[in-house]
Amino acid sequence: MSINNSKKFKRQENRKIIFIASYPKSGNTWLRLIVCCLLYLKEKKIDLKILNNIGLFSKSDNFEFFNDKKYQKNGNLDFNWIISKWIKSQKIINNTSAKNIFFKTHNVQGLVNNHFFTDETTCLGFIYIVRDPRDVAVSLAKHMGINYDDAINEMLFNSKRMTSHKKVNEFVSTWKNNVSSWIQYKKVNSLILRYEDLINHEIESIEKISKFISNITNLKFDFSKNKIIEISKLINFKNLQNMEKDKGFIESSNHSKFFREGSSGRWKKKLKQSQYKLIERELYKEMGHLSYY
Repeated sequence: MSINNSKKFKRQENRKIIFIASYPKSGNTWLRLIVCCLLYLKEKKIDLKILNNIGLFSKSDNFEFFNDKKYQKNGNLDFNWIISKWIKSQKIINNTSAKNIFFKTHNVQGLVNNHFFTDETTCLGFIYIVRDPRDVAVSLAKHMGINYDDAINEMLFNSKRMTSHKKVNEFVSTWKNNVSSWIQYKKVNSLILRYEDLINHEIESIEKISKFISNITNLKFDFSKNKIIEISKLINFKNLQNMEKDKGFIESSNHSKFFREGSSGRWKKKLKQSQYKLIERELYKEMGHLSYY
């Protein structure tokens, strides 16, 4: 399943930012690896450092333009100050960037204290990857080092959930709020991908990603069938696991390896009936829309 609105929109020279967005533990890193391989891979081998080509938007470097910074007691930039600068920062980046720039984000694309994370004046487009929330719960628990009940509560009910990276908070909210806010945002070019389709229809999914980028940018890159097949071999999870084992990976947590299985349906073996039924009950509409029923 995918939703591609790129035909409705033309390339915009004044908008260069493209977001790679998701709720945490939904395949954002895997998606960024694909984009990086399409755009930046020069040899027939991969290094996880290639991900440095797509940085996190919510880091202090992207807010260095402003002289009125406010801080919290823990040293992080004040969150209310950050959200007031979201759009302003993106406008500056657009004006100072010579070419398209990709950013990772877990921010919700909803109204937060009267501010949206991005809008049609600054964002050229986004690719949003979504994953079965039952599997997200399993992966989130492992990554955070918490039990499944706590992970499910965090995902379903913590509407004020934030994550922090290099003194900048991201406003993640709940799975429902995060997913709905991006999928329902129709004012810019967008491609919605399911994690499960990346697994089961990898070649087709990479082709969709490459065509989407080609349609909305002037970037020149090889997206031939041979290149896409080559990328699919490089990004298989066994290969990524070996690289993480040999060289480590900056996004790994203290509780688990980052690249663990890259599979779908693990919730069937891990979650109790009461646990996955709670997720299905709370997210019935969204899961149905995304064909998780």
